[in-house]
Amino acid sequence: MAKTFQLSDESILRLKTIANISKNSLIAREVFLKNDAKSILLRTNIVDIPDDFEMAIFDVGGFLSKYLLFDNPVIDYTNLDNEGHIKIINKKEKGSKGKNESFTVIRWEAEEMKNNYDVEKFANVLKTFQTYNKFKILWEDIEKNIMKPNKVLGGTVVKLFTTHENQLEVRVLNHIVPNSDYFDITIEDEADENEINEGELFFYLPSDALSKLEKVSSYNIYMYKNMEDKAGTERTEKGECRFVMFENEEKNLKYIFTRMRIK
Repeated sequence: MAKTFQLSDESILRLKTIANISKNSLIAREVFLKNDAKSILLRTNIVDIPDDFEMAIFDVGGFLSKYLLFDNPVIDYTNLDNEGHIKIINKKEKGSKGKNESFTVIRWEAEEMKNNYDVEKFANVLKTFQTYNKFKILWEDIEKNIMKPNKVLGGTVVKLFTTHENQLEVRVLNHIVPNSDYFDITIEDEADENEINEGELFFYLPSDALSKLEKVSSYNIYMYKNMEDKAGTERTEKGECRFVMFENEEKNLKYIFTRMRIK
């Protein structure tokens, strides 16, 4: 019996998001991967992937290009387990005449898959980061008040800073150029949905990381601080977070950005 499925627009968008993080990835219903620099992690679901489908793909963007070339593409994974490949078929309507078109996509060897992240390992790491601040930010604020000023300034860094007044302060700057201009904005908690457990926490986010975010209505930003780190050590500055997470629960998106060093 043939085993087939198709991708909805949402799943196609999710695969594009994955390809924007890493060229190659393990594709399954639940994905947890990291980029080559290990500075960005993405955990998400692809709703149309069957529970019994798991395949390492060398070039996710190329895979999507093949799929989108056809008018009515169908993924046939009947021979994946035994022969190590799937077919992308251009499905014809019943009774129609025409050529039988298909791509054969070879499974990448699992031992070469370096970017698949261990969910349990990350959960254990997360337990050591008990202090966090949660702040909701709308996509329009990200796009208008962070990404556009960053483009004007030629920025390299976005500094996120939470205050005791339940506010998120954002500074966009170019940390490479001495005495360069910068942009500041304070984003208020108008909906009173934020959780500021500790004021004056901050995080340096590479400005190009914003381009990795999928365009959704809003994100919850979690700023995590390692309780064992001490201010003044080489590992962290006072109030500096080790990583932040941008989460959209509705779309099952979790981006984790690790700390970058600013000299």
